[in-house]
Amino acid sequence: AWYSVIAGTLPEPAVAITRAAQSGDHAEADRLSDRLEPLWQLFEEHGSLRVTAAAAELLGLTASPNLPRPIRGLRGEAREQVAAVLERLGL
Repeated sequence: AWYSVIAGTLPEPAVAITRAAQSGDHAEADRLSDRLEPLWQLFEEHGSLRVTAAAAELLGLTASPNLPRPIRGLRGEAREQVAAVLERLGL
């Protein structure tokens, strides 16, 4: 089993990784995952929930704010980092 916090927000890269892994092409699955390293780094720094919520807002998939209280979304520099990573990765 594989759980992905990004699959609902960024389905294309998640599906590509899954298909590569399912076909047994582990090198390709690793390559595709490694491409998302800037996103994984943001997850480590800010938490996957907050980063994914910010990405959904920035991509126009949800209204802002989209997290239930008392959880606060990313603001300022952290939110700008998410926007920059999405742009750099072409997401």
